[in-house]
Amino acid sequence: DDVTGANREVPSPVFSADSRHVAFMTNASNLVTGITFGASLGRPNLYVRDLTTEITSLVSVSQDGTTDGHGSLGIDPNFSISADGRFVAFATNADNIAGQKYNIFAAHEVFVRDMQRGVTFQVSINKDGTGGANGDSQLSAGRQSISADGRYVIFNSPSTNLTSAGAVSGRNVYLRDMFNGITTLLSANTSGGASGTSSGEVISSDGRHVAFMANVKLLNSDNNGMNDLYLYDLQAHSLSLVSANTAATNGGNGDSGFTIGPDGQNG
Repeated sequence: DDVTGANREVPSPVFSADSRHVAFMTNASNLVTGITFGASLGRPNLYVRDLTTEITSLVSVSQDGTTDGHGSLGIDPNFSISADGRFVAFATNADNIAGQKYNIFAAHEVFVRDMQRGVTFQVSINKDGTGGANGDSQLSAGRQSISADGRYVIFNSPSTNLTSAGAVSGRNVYLRDMFNGITTLLSANTSGGASGTSSGEVISSDGRHVAFMANVKLLNSDNNGMNDLYLYDLQAHSLSLVSANTAATNGGNGDSGFTIGPDGQNG
Protein backbone atom coordinates (compact mmCIF):
# COMPACT_ATOMS: atom_id res chain seq x y z
CA ASP A 1 0.00 0.00 0.00
CA ASP A 2 1.77 3.19 -1.20
CA VAL A 3 -0.05 5.43 1.32
CA THR A 4 0.17 3.57 4.61
CA GLY A 5 3.03 1.15 3.96
CA ALA A 6 3.21 -2.52 4.90
CA ASN A 7 1.21 -3.62 7.95
CA ARG A 8 4.11 -5.83 9.11
CA GLU A 9 7.89 -5.36 9.23
CA VAL A 10 10.03 -5.96 6.13
CA PRO A 11 13.49 -7.35 7.00
CA SER A 12 16.56 -8.06 4.81
CA PRO A 13 15.66 -6.88 1.27
CA VAL A 14 17.76 -8.01 -1.72
CA PHE A 15 18.34 -5.79 -4.77
CA SER A 16 18.73 -6.90 -8.37
CA ALA A 17 22.05 -5.97 -10.00
CA ASP A 18 20.38 -3.18 -11.99
CA SER A 19 18.97 -1.71 -8.73
CA ARG A 20 15.51 -1.52 -10.27
CA HIS A 21 13.96 -4.40 -8.35
CA VAL A 22 14.03 -5.30 -4.68
CA ALA A 23 12.95 -8.67 -3.29
CA PHE A 24 11.85 -9.01 0.30
CA MET A 25 9.89 -11.16 2.72
CA THR A 26 7.10 -10.06 5.02
CA ASN A 27 3.86 -11.37 6.46
CA ALA A 28 2.14 -8.09 5.57
CA SER A 29 -1.19 -8.61 3.83
CA ASN A 30 -1.76 -5.16 2.32
CA LEU A 31 0.90 -4.98 -0.40
CA VAL A 32 -1.02 -6.48 -3.34
CA THR A 33 -4.68 -6.74 -4.33
CA GLY A 34 -6.67 -9.72 -5.58
CA ILE A 35 -4.87 -12.20 -3.33
CA THR A 36 -6.45 -14.09 -0.43
CA PHE A 37 -4.04 -14.39 2.50
CA GLY A 38 -4.12 -16.49 5.61
CA ALA A 39 -3.59 -19.96 4.17
CA SER A 40 0.10 -19.70 5.09
CA LEU A 41 -0.81 -19.41 8.79
CA GLY A 42 0.73 -15.98 9.19
CA ARG A 43 4.13 -17.00 7.80
CA PRO A 44 5.98 -14.53 5.56
CA ASN A 45 5.54 -14.36 1.80
CA LEU A 46 8.06 -13.26 -0.81
CA TYR A 47 7.57 -10.10 -2.88
CA VAL A 48 9.35 -8.08 -5.57
CA ARG A 49 8.97 -4.33 -5.90
CA ASP A 50 9.69 -2.62 -9.25
CA LEU A 51 11.11 0.72 -8.16
CA THR A 52 10.51 2.28 -11.60
CA THR A 53 6.85 1.37 -12.06
CA GLU A 54 6.25 1.33 -8.29
CA ILE A 55 4.44 -2.01 -8.60
CA THR A 56 4.75 -4.75 -5.97
CA SER A 57 4.16 -8.37 -7.00
CA LEU A 58 3.75 -11.51 -4.92
CA VAL A 59 6.42 -14.09 -5.79
CA SER A 60 5.13 -16.89 -3.56
CA VAL A 61 1.74 -16.90 -5.24
CA SER A 62 -0.42 -19.94 -5.90
CA GLN A 63 -0.48 -21.52 -9.33
CA ASP A 64 -3.91 -20.04 -10.10
CA GLY A 65 -2.85 -16.61 -8.86
CA THR A 66 -5.60 -16.24 -6.26
CA THR A 67 -3.84 -16.91 -2.96
CA ASP A 68 -0.46 -17.18 -1.30
CA GLY A 69 1.57 -20.37 -1.03
CA HIS A 70 0.13 -23.07 1.22
CA GLY A 71 3.11 -24.35 3.15
CA SER A 72 3.41 -25.31 6.82
CA LEU A 73 7.13 -24.42 6.78
CA GLY A 74 6.56 -21.14 4.95
CA ILE A 75 9.11 -19.53 2.65
CA ASP A 76 12.75 -20.20 3.47
CA PRO A 77 14.48 -16.88 4.31
CA ASN A 78 17.19 -17.47 1.69
CA PHE A 79 16.23 -16.25 -1.79
CA SER A 80 18.00 -14.82 -4.82
CA ILE A 81 17.10 -12.52 -7.74
CA SER A 82 18.50 -12.31 -11.27
CA ALA A 83 20.35 -9.24 -12.49
CA ASP A 84 17.34 -7.68 -14.21
CA GLY A 85 14.84 -8.78 -11.56
CA ARG A 86 12.94 -11.07 -13.91
CA PHE A 87 13.68 -14.33 -12.10
CA VAL A 88 13.49 -15.01 -8.37
CA ALA A 89 14.72 -18.26 -6.80
CA PHE A 90 13.32 -19.39 -3.45
CA ALA A 91 12.43 -22.45 -1.38
CA THR A 92 9.15 -23.45 0.22
CA ASN A 93 7.14 -26.55 1.07
CA ALA A 94 3.97 -25.02 -0.39
CA ASP A 95 2.02 -27.52 -2.47
CA ASN A 96 0.09 -25.04 -4.62
CA ILE A 97 2.83 -23.05 -6.31
CA ALA A 98 3.91 -25.16 -9.28
CA GLY A 99 1.85 -28.34 -9.20
CA GLN A 100 1.31 -30.54 -6.16
CA LYS A 101 2.81 -33.65 -7.76
CA TYR A 102 6.19 -32.00 -7.54
CA ASN A 103 6.08 -31.50 -3.80
CA ILE A 104 5.03 -34.67 -2.04
CA PHE A 105 7.66 -35.01 0.69
CA ALA A 106 6.52 -32.08 2.92
CA ALA A 107 10.02 -30.58 2.72
CA HIS A 108 11.36 -27.40 1.17
CA GLU A 109 11.56 -27.53 -2.61
CA VAL A 110 13.36 -24.94 -4.74
CA PHE A 111 11.42 -22.86 -7.26
CA VAL A 112 12.01 -20.02 -9.72
CA ARG A 113 9.36 -17.41 -10.44
CA ASP A 114 9.41 -15.75 -13.86
CA MET A 115 8.03 -12.33 -12.97
CA GLN A 116 7.60 -11.34 -16.60
CA ARG A 117 5.52 -14.35 -17.60
CA GLY A 118 3.87 -14.84 -14.22
CA VAL A 119 4.84 -18.52 -14.06
CA THR A 120 6.63 -20.51 -11.34
CA PHE A 121 8.90 -23.44 -12.21
CA GLN A 122 10.24 -26.12 -9.90
CA VAL A 123 14.01 -26.43 -9.70
CA SER A 124 14.38 -29.44 -7.38
CA ILE A 125 12.82 -32.07 -9.64
CA ASN A 126 13.70 -35.75 -9.50
CA LYS A 127 15.72 -37.34 -12.29
CA ASP A 128 12.60 -38.81 -13.92
CA GLY A 129 10.75 -35.51 -13.97
CA THR A 130 7.81 -37.08 -12.13
CA GLY A 131 8.18 -35.56 -8.66
CA GLY A 132 10.21 -33.38 -6.35
CA ALA A 133 13.36 -33.92 -4.35
CA ASN A 134 13.08 -36.48 -1.54
CA GLY A 135 14.97 -34.27 0.90
CA ASP A 136 14.86 -30.72 2.22
CA SER A 137 16.31 -28.56 -0.60
CA GLN A 138 17.53 -25.04 0.14
CA LEU A 139 19.46 -22.05 -1.14
CA SER A 140 22.50 -20.95 0.86
CA ALA A 141 22.22 -17.91 3.11
CA GLY A 142 23.66 -14.66 1.77
CA ARG A 143 24.81 -16.20 -1.51
CA GLN A 144 23.89 -15.51 -5.12
CA SER A 145 22.00 -18.65 -6.15
CA ILE A 146 20.83 -17.68 -9.64
CA SER A 147 22.94 -16.54 -12.58
CA ALA A 148 22.50 -13.01 -13.90
CA ASP A 149 20.39 -14.21 -16.83
CA GLY A 150 18.31 -16.62 -14.73
CA ARG A 151 19.44 -19.70 -16.63
CA TYR A 152 21.26 -21.50 -13.81
CA VAL A 153 20.09 -22.08 -10.25
CA ILE A 154 22.24 -23.72 -7.58
CA PHE A 155 21.04 -25.26 -4.35
CA ASN A 156 21.99 -27.80 -1.69
CA SER A 157 20.01 -30.88 -0.78
CA PRO A 158 20.33 -34.25 0.99
CA SER A 159 18.08 -35.76 -1.69
CA THR A 160 19.08 -38.98 -3.42
CA ASN A 161 16.78 -38.79 -6.44
CA LEU A 162 17.92 -35.69 -8.33
CA THR A 163 20.46 -37.19 -10.74
CA SER A 164 21.73 -40.56 -11.96
CA ALA A 165 25.10 -40.02 -10.28
CA GLY A 166 26.71 -42.71 -8.16
CA ALA A 167 25.93 -43.36 -4.49
CA VAL A 168 24.85 -40.10 -2.85
CA SER A 169 24.60 -39.36 0.87
CA GLY A 170 24.81 -36.26 3.06
CA ARG A 171 24.01 -32.75 1.79
CA ASN A 172 25.28 -31.94 -1.69
CA VAL A 173 25.42 -29.07 -4.17
CA TYR A 174 23.40 -29.19 -7.39
CA LEU A 175 22.92 -26.99 -10.43
CA ARG A 176 19.74 -26.82 -12.48
CA ASP A 177 19.88 -25.59 -16.09
CA MET A 178 16.44 -24.03 -16.46
CA PHE A 179 16.77 -23.81 -20.24
CA ASN A 180 17.65 -27.47 -20.83
CA GLY A 181 15.92 -28.94 -17.78
CA ILE A 182 19.08 -30.74 -16.62
CA THR A 183 20.27 -31.13 -13.02
CA THR A 184 23.98 -31.70 -12.33
CA LEU A 185 25.64 -32.89 -9.12
CA LEU A 186 28.54 -30.46 -8.60
CA SER A 187 29.93 -31.88 -5.35
CA ALA A 188 30.75 -35.26 -6.88
CA ASN A 189 33.85 -37.18 -5.83
CA THR A 190 36.22 -38.94 -8.20
CA SER A 191 33.91 -41.98 -8.29
CA GLY A 192 30.96 -39.88 -9.41
CA GLY A 193 29.08 -40.18 -6.11
CA ALA A 194 29.01 -37.90 -3.09
CA SER A 195 29.03 -38.02 0.71
CA GLY A 196 29.63 -35.70 3.64
CA THR A 197 28.40 -32.09 3.60
CA SER A 198 28.78 -29.63 0.75
CA SER A 199 27.03 -26.27 0.95
CA GLY A 200 27.59 -22.50 1.00
CA GLU A 201 27.30 -22.54 -2.78
CA VAL A 202 27.50 -19.33 -4.81
CA ILE A 203 27.38 -18.79 -8.59
CA SER A 204 29.27 -16.15 -10.55
CA SER A 205 27.04 -13.67 -12.34
CA ASP A 206 28.13 -14.96 -15.75
CA GLY A 207 26.96 -18.43 -14.71
CA ARG A 208 30.23 -20.16 -15.51
CA HIS A 209 31.65 -20.85 -12.04
CA VAL A 210 30.17 -22.22 -8.83
CA ALA A 211 32.14 -22.12 -5.59
CA PHE A 212 31.18 -24.13 -2.52
CA MET A 213 32.51 -25.57 0.70
CA ALA A 214 32.93 -29.29 1.37
CA ASN A 215 34.03 -31.15 4.51
CA VAL A 216 34.74 -34.30 2.54
CA LYS A 217 37.41 -35.35 0.04
CA LEU A 218 36.19 -34.72 -3.51
CA LEU A 219 39.57 -34.76 -5.26
CA ASN A 220 42.62 -36.93 -4.64
CA SER A 221 44.64 -33.82 -3.74
CA ASP A 222 42.46 -33.06 -0.70
CA ASN A 223 43.41 -35.11 2.35
CA ASN A 224 43.36 -32.57 5.18
CA GLY A 225 39.99 -33.61 6.62
CA MET A 226 38.85 -29.98 6.92
CA ASN A 227 36.37 -27.70 5.22
CA ASP A 228 37.81 -26.80 1.84
CA LEU A 229 36.80 -24.54 -1.00
CA TYR A 230 36.05 -26.02 -4.41
CA LEU A 231 35.29 -24.37 -7.73
CA TYR A 232 33.24 -25.99 -10.48
CA ASP A 233 33.75 -24.69 -14.03
CA LEU A 234 30.53 -25.26 -15.97
CA GLN A 235 32.20 -24.60 -19.30
CA ALA A 236 35.06 -27.03 -18.77
CA HIS A 237 32.94 -29.43 -16.66
CA SER A 238 35.77 -29.61 -14.17
CA LEU A 239 36.19 -29.36 -10.39
CA SER A 240 39.24 -27.81 -8.76
CA LEU A 241 40.45 -27.36 -5.19
CA VAL A 242 40.78 -23.63 -4.50
CA SER A 243 42.05 -23.86 -0.93
CA ALA A 244 45.07 -25.92 -1.92
CA ASN A 245 48.39 -25.64 -0.13
CA THR A 246 51.39 -23.92 -1.72
CA ALA A 247 52.58 -27.18 -3.25
CA ALA A 248 49.09 -27.98 -4.61
CA THR A 249 49.38 -31.39 -2.96
CA ASN A 250 46.69 -31.03 -0.32
CA GLY A 251 44.11 -28.65 1.10
CA GLY A 252 45.13 -25.81 3.39
CA ASN A 253 45.85 -26.43 7.06
CA GLY A 254 42.74 -24.59 8.28
CA ASP A 255 39.04 -24.23 7.53
CA SER A 256 38.29 -21.98 4.56
CA GLY A 257 35.77 -19.22 3.79
CA PHE A 258 35.28 -17.24 0.59
CA THR A 259 33.54 -14.81 -1.76
CA ILE A 260 33.42 -14.99 -5.55
CA GLY A 261 33.75 -12.31 -8.21
CA PRO A 262 31.25 -11.71 -11.07
CA ASP A 263 33.29 -13.80 -13.51
CA GLY A 264 34.33 -16.37 -10.93
CA GLN A 265 38.00 -15.38 -11.18
CA ASN A 266 38.41 -13.57 -7.89
CA GLY A 267 36.65 -13.01 -4.59
